[in-house]
Amino acid sequence: MRDVAELIEPSLKVVSISQPEPALLSLNVIGVYRAENDARNAVLALESIEADDLAVGLTVLGPESHRPARDDTEIRGLDPEGVTADIAPRALKGGLIGAVVGAVLVGGVAAIFAGGAAALGGALGGLLFGGVIGAVWGAFARMGGSDAYRQTFVEPAREEVMLVSLHTADSSTAERARALLSANADRAPYLVRSDTDGISVI
Repeated sequence: MRDVAELIEPSLKVVSISQPEPALLSLNVIGVYRAENDARNAVLALESIEADDLAVGLTVLGPESHRPARDDTEIRGLDPEGVTADIAPRALKGGLIGAVVGAVLVGGVAAIFAGGAAALGGALGGLLFGGVIGAVWGAFARMGGSDAYRQTFVEPAREEVMLVSLHTADSSTAERARALLSANADRAPYLVRSDTDGISVI
C-alpha cells in the first residue's frame, strides 16, 4: 500500500496505517477521503463484504512522515477524535425506541394479567430495561470490528488524506467494493492490479 499511496498522492507521505498492514492482492480497490466520517462509513461498507482485518485497510497520508506532537497548551475539547459525537446520537435514538417498546410490552402484559397498579409498575420497569438495552444496541449496531475502523477515530490534521482499501483476488468482490466506495469518495475509487509484472493503477 505504501507504493500505491505514493502513486495516488505523490506529494504526501504515509502518516499511519492500519494493522495488520494492508498487503496488495491481485485486485485492490481504493477510495480517497478527506473527511473521517466518510472514511469511517466506507470502512463499515467494506466490512459488510469482507470482515477480515487483512482484507480491509486504512492508510492515512500527510505532508510529513509522522504526526506532529500535540501541543498540550492547545485547547482541543473533550472529544477531539469525535468518538462521542459518533456514538451518542445512535445510543440516544436506540434508548428512546427501546424505552417505548419495553414500556408497551411489559406494561401491556402486566395489564392483561394483573391489572392497574401492576401495569404501571410493569410499564416503568419495561421503560428502564428497554431504554438500557436499546441504548447499547444503538451504540454498537454500526461499529466496525477492524483496525481500519478504529483508526478512523485518530484525530486527523486538516491536510491529511485517508485511503480506504479492500484487497481481494475475486473480481465480483472488487466490483461490489468499487460500487460501495463510489458513494462518498472525493474521487472515483481506484482499481489497483498487482501481479508479477508490477502494479497498475486504473
